Amino acid sequence: MKIRSIVLAVLVLCSMVFSSTIQDLRVTNISYSKGDVSWISAGSETGTVTIVGGALAGTVFTDSRAGNHLIHYIELTGLNPQTSYTFQVNSGGTTQTMTFTTGKVISIFPTPGDELNVSLYTEGISGWTKVTSDTLCVMYLEDANGSGNNGKSATRSLMAKIDTYETYIQVVKGNFLTNALDNYFNYSATDVLVINSYSENNMVQQLRIPLSVPSAQIVMADSDFPIIDNFEKGSIISWNVDPASSMTAIITSDAYYDNFAMKLSAPSSSTYYSGYASKYIGGGQNVDWGQYNYIKLVVKNVGNIGTKLRIDIYENDNVGTYASSSGYDVNKGSYTDVFEVSLNLVKKDAWKEIYIPINTNLAKDSSIGGDGKFNPDQLFIGNKLYPGGVMVGFSLASTEANGSVAVLIDNIELVQSMSGPDVDEDGMLASLEGPAGLSDSVSNDALLDADHDGLTNYNELLFGTDLNVANQFPIIDNFEGYGYTWIPTPVGFTAAIANTTDVSVIYNGAKSMEVSGVASAYYAGYMSAWTQDGSMDWNSSYKSMKFVVKNLGQIGDKIKIQIQDNDFGLGTDVWEFEQVINNTNTWQYFTVLLNKFVDTNLGVGDDVFNPAPSGDVGGANIIGFAFNSRTSAGQVHMYLDNILLTTVPTSDDTDGDGLPNAWEVQYGLSANSASTPFGSADDLDSDGFSNLDEYAYNLLPNVADLFPNLLDFQGTTNISATSWDVKAFTTAQISNGGVRLSGTASNYYAGYFSKYVGNYLFDWTPYTYIKLTIRNNGQVGDNLSLRIVDNDNANYSVDANSDDGFKVDITLGSTGTLDYYIPIPAMLDESAASGDNIQNFTPVPSRYPGVAFIGLAFNSVTKNGVVDVFIADMQLTNVVYYTTDVDSDYLPDEWERLYGLSVNSAAGINGPAGDKDADNMPNLIEYHNFTSPLLANGQLIDTDGDGMPNNWETRFGLNPLVNDAVGDLDSDGLNNYTEYLVGSSPVSVNSTTYTDTTGDGIPDYWLIAYELNPATNYSGVDSDGDGKTNLQEYQAGTNPNDARIAIHVGWNLISIGITGNKVSEVVASMNAQFGGGANIVKVYYHDNATKAWKSYPGDDPVLSYGEAIWVNSSVNGNYLPAGQTVASHTYNFTQGWNSFGKTIGQVYTVQELASEIRTKGGDITRVYKLENGSWKFFNCETGTGDTFNIDKFGGFFVQFGSAGTFNWTPVK
Repeated sequence: MKIRSIVLAVLVLCSMVFSSTIQDLRVTNISYSKGDVSWISAGSETGTVTIVGGALAGTVFTDSRAGNHLIHYIELTGLNPQTSYTFQVNSGGTTQTMTFTTGKVISIFPTPGDELNVSLYTEGISGWTKVTSDTLCVMYLEDANGSGNNGKSATRSLMAKIDTYETYIQVVKGNFLTNALDNYFNYSATDVLVINSYSENNMVQQLRIPLSVPSAQIVMADSDFPIIDNFEKGSIISWNVDPASSMTAIITSDAYYDNFAMKLSAPSSSTYYSGYASKYIGGGQNVDWGQYNYIKLVVKNVGNIGTKLRIDIYENDNVGTYASSSGYDVNKGSYTDVFEVSLNLVKKDAWKEIYIPINTNLAKDSSIGGDGKFNPDQLFIGNKLYPGGVMVGFSLASTEANGSVAVLIDNIELVQSMSGPDVDEDGMLASLEGPAGLSDSVSNDALLDADHDGLTNYNELLFGTDLNVANQFPIIDNFEGYGYTWIPTPVGFTAAIANTTDVSVIYNGAKSMEVSGVASAYYAGYMSAWTQDGSMDWNSSYKSMKFVVKNLGQIGDKIKIQIQDNDFGLGTDVWEFEQVINNTNTWQYFTVLLNKFVDTNLGVGDDVFNPAPSGDVGGANIIGFAFNSRTSAGQVHMYLDNILLTTVPTSDDTDGDGLPNAWEVQYGLSANSASTPFGSADDLDSDGFSNLDEYAYNLLPNVADLFPNLLDFQGTTNISATSWDVKAFTTAQISNGGVRLSGTASNYYAGYFSKYVGNYLFDWTPYTYIKLTIRNNGQVGDNLSLRIVDNDNANYSVDANSDDGFKVDITLGSTGTLDYYIPIPAMLDESAASGDNIQNFTPVPSRYPGVAFIGLAFNSVTKNGVVDVFIADMQLTNVVYYTTDVDSDYLPDEWERLYGLSVNSAAGINGPAGDKDADNMPNLIEYHNFTSPLLANGQLIDTDGDGMPNNWETRFGLNPLVNDAVGDLDSDGLNNYTEYLVGSSPVSVNSTTYTDTTGDGIPDYWLIAYELNPATNYSGVDSDGDGKTNLQEYQAGTNPNDARIAIHVGWNLISIGITGNKVSEVVASMNAQFGGGANIVKVYYHDNATKAWKSYPGDDPVLSYGEAIWVNSSVNGNYLPAGQTVASHTYNFTQGWNSFGKTIGQVYTVQELASEIRTKGGDITRVYKLENGSWKFFNCETGTGDTFNIDKFGGFFVQFGSAGTFNWTPVK
C-alpha cells in the first residue's frame, strides 16, 4: 500500500473512437466458380470489392446497379474451384477484408421436377457441408428489377425440413416476411424465390419461382401433415366456431412455438358452456394417421383457474363424402367416432404439452356412430379410401355461471412418442407415474381419481397437482381425508386428526384437527402444509378466510395465520394475521379479512398480496397456523376445522361488518346493524381504537383501554382474569388499581410479574420513560430487574435468540412509596447476538408488534427474606415530575436513587463530575444523554461503530446502522458525535437550548460536569494546557481537564508529544483506552531522514518528539498520551517532505510558522494539514492558501526546498 501523495497530478486521457460503416459482411451462394459478397452500410453510398493476392490480385468487382445503396450485392465471377480468396471491401472510404473458399465442380441436375430422395447441403464461407440428419434447403429472395429503395437483395438462408418418405419442400412467400427483410425490400410480381438443394450424387437442383405465381402453386407438398395446425400461416380461416355461442377465435403472437397461436375466448352462458371450435382435416393418401401413436398439442390457460377444456378427435369409419374446401364430412350418429378427453385447467399462465394416446386408455368415445374403436388410420378396401381422422374440436366451459374463458392453443400435431417413456401408453410419463404411486405398466389408471376430488390422475400429473390431496378449493382443508399433510413443530407440539367436530356447522363432516402443546416463552407450536400446486384461484371475489375453533385452553390464547406467497425469482412474501381466541369450550367461527394480513418479510418477494398462482407455480405455497398461550408457559389445546376462503358477509357475520355475531352479542354491539356505534370502524368505548381493532387484538370494545397505563386491570380484582402472569409469589392481589406482590425468597429469588403486551396497536415510540411507583413493605436493599422485549423476529412469540431484551436493575434503597422514572434509552441491551439491537418500538401490524413483553423479577437482599411490594402505577410517559435535589448537584434525587447514587452528597462519584462506570463521561453528562452512569460506553451496543450507542441514536432519530458521526442535524456547529460526548441534543441548537450564564459559548451544565465555574468566561482559557481552549474542548467533546487527543474512525494524522516509545506501545495504550480489542487497524510512520514509509504491524520504530504519525482506527475515542515528554525541542528539517508536530509551547498560526522559519533562513515552501477529512495547505513562498493553526497534537507535513538540514527552535 502507498500513502496518497499530498499533491496529486491529474492526467486526462482522451481517445477518438471510430465506427466502421460496413455491417453484416458475408459471402453467400458460393459455388465452384463464383460467390456473392453482400453488406449493409450505415449510409447510402457506393462500394467495390478488390481481390487481394493470388492470380486475380487487384481485380475490382463493382455493383451492377448504378448509384448509391444501403444494401450492397456484388457477384464475384471467374473464380477457380476449391480455391481460397481474400478480398477487400471499400464502402464509402471504409475498408474491411474477408477470406472464403470456393466449392467443388458439380453438374446441374437435368430434370428438377422429378421426385427423388434429396440430400441437401448448407452453404458457408468454407464451402458446402452435407446434412446427414435433418435435411435442409437454402432459400433466398431476389428483387429482380431493383425497384426497391435498397436495390437487389443479399442472400438470406432459411431452413425447411423434408420428411423421410417425402421429396417435396413446402415454401411459402410469407416465410421471408421477417423484420430484417421488410426493412429493405419492396416485393413485386417479378421478384423471384430461389431454392438451392443438392442431391446424393452431388448434383445441384435450383428452383426459381416468380412470386407472382399464386401461393397454392408455390406449395410443393400436399399439406403440412402430420402437423394439423401450427397457426404459422397467421390465419384461422380453416377453423369453424359454433355460431350459437359467443366464442371468438383469433390469431395471437403469444405462441409456444414460432410466431403464432390460436386464442379461444368467450363469456359463458348460464349453463357454463362457452363455445366450440373445430377444424376439418383434408383427406388424401398423404394424411395417414397410421404411423403415429399420439396427438400432441400445447395449451395455455389465460382465463380462470378451473376452466373446462374438452378435446374431441373425430375419426371416420365410412368412405364418407369429400369436399376440397372442408374435407370429409362427419356423422356422429352413423359412421363417425368422437373420442374425447376432458381436462380441468387447474393452472394458468403456463404452457402445457398434452399428449393424447391414440387408444382408449385416455380418450373415450362419446358418439353412437362408428365402430367404437379409436382407429384413425386410413384404410384402402378395394378401391375405396376410409379417411380415418377427419376433424379435431375444442369445447370450453367456465368454472361459474356467466363466467368467462380464455385459452391459447398451439402446434396440434401427430407424433410417434412422448418426450420420455410411456410403457402403458396412457399419456402419463413413467418418470411421473412412479413418484406419484402409479404404475407405468397399468394402462387404466389415467382416468381414475385417487383423491376423490373430481380430477383424474392424468389431469393431476399433467398440471403438477398432488393426486393424493383433494382439490376442494375454496376449502383449504376440512380434515375429512385426502387433505393436505400438516407438519407440526417443535417436538412435543402435536397436531392430529380427531373425531371431534361442531355439529351445528353444515357440511362440517365428522373430523377436525386437534393441536396441543405446552408454551415456552408463550409460543406453543406451529403447523403448516405445502399447498403450492397452482390450482387455488385466489381471485378478487374472495375477501376473507374463515375457520372454526374450539378452545380448551385459556381465554386470550392466540392463533396466527400465515400465508406464504411465492413470487418466483423475487422470493416469498410471508403474510400474517394474529387472531385472539376470546372464549373457551365452545365452537366459534372466525372471519379474517384478507386485507388485514400484513407482509412480515418486507423486501423479499414483491410485497404485494397476490396469492393467486401465475404460471406453472407460484401463489400461496405454504399455509400455516402458529399457536400462542396467554401465559408464558401455558397449555394450548384447540380443535381447528373447516378452513376456507369466502366472501363478506359470511354466515356468522350477519351485518357484514367483519365482526362475528357471537363477539358482538358478548360485548353489547349489534349483530344485525353495522351503523354507528356498532360498525367495524366505530369506537364504542371512545378509547381511540376501532371496534374491529378491539376484536382483532383481544381488547374490550365496551371498556376504554388504559394504554399507556400498563396496569390495565380495568376494574377486576382477580389477577388470573387479567393478561398478567405471576410466578413464585404467594400473594398477588389487585386493589385500588395496583397490585400487591409478596412471597418468601428462595436463594434470593422471590417471584416474577410479567405480561405479553405486543398487539400492534400500542406504540411505545413516543415515550421516553417508564414510570414505576412502588411501595416497599419489605427490606431496604431488596431489588428488582425490569425487562422489556422488542420483538424483531416477525413472530408474536418471545424468542431470546431473535429479539432484543432491554433491562434495568433497581435497588429499593428505602421503604415506603417512591417514583422511579426509567429512561428507556438508558436500558441495557442484554445481547448483541439477538435481535437487531435497535429500540424500534413502532409496531408493524402482523409483522413486528414493537414491545412485546414486560417483566419484573424481584429479589430479596437476604437469601430467604420476604419481599413485599405494592406496584401502584406503571405507565409510559414523557413528563418527569422531578421534585427534589437535596444535595444541589444538578442531579434529581429520583435519578440518583434509580442508579444507587447518594441524594445527600455532591462529591466524588455521587456528584455531577462523578464517573462511577469510568467511561470518561461525568454523571451530569450521562443524565443529559439518557444513558446510565452504571454502564460504561463499551457496554453499549454501537452497530455502525460511529461512537454513538444505538439507543442514543434511536432516541434522537439518527440511524444506528449508518455512520453519521460527522452529521450536524441541528446545524449548531457541533457534529452528532460531539453532541453525544457533551450530552447535548443533536436535534436542537445548543445556544438556544441550554443555559450559558457568561455567554462564552459553553453551556453551564457542561462546565459543572467538569468542575468548572459557570460564572467564569472560559472562551479563551486552556485549563489543562493542551493547546486547546475550554471552548475548543467543548466543541471537540474532550475533557478540559486533561490533554487528550481526539481519535476518529478512519485515518488520523497526529503528533503524540512523547518520545522514546515504540509504535507498538502507543497502539497498545490506545486499544486499552478505547475499551480493549484491536481498535487500531494500522499505523504509518514517515522517516524524515530517509524519506521512507514504515507501517505497523510490521515495522516498530521508536518515536521521537516532534514527529507525526498516521493512525487508522475502527472506533472513535480520546487518547491520553503516556510517556516521556520534553521541555523544549529543536526540529531538524531536510530537503523534501517532513512529518511534523508541535505539542509544547504556544500555538502558532501557519503564517507565523512560515514567517519565523523563512526569517531564520529556512527554505520552507509548503505546509499541509488534515482537518475533518480534508486537506488544507499554505504556500509559504507566496503567503497564499488556507489559514489554520499549528495546534497541539496535530500532525503536519512541511516541505523544504534547499538541500541539507535546517534546525529550528521555536521562539514560543
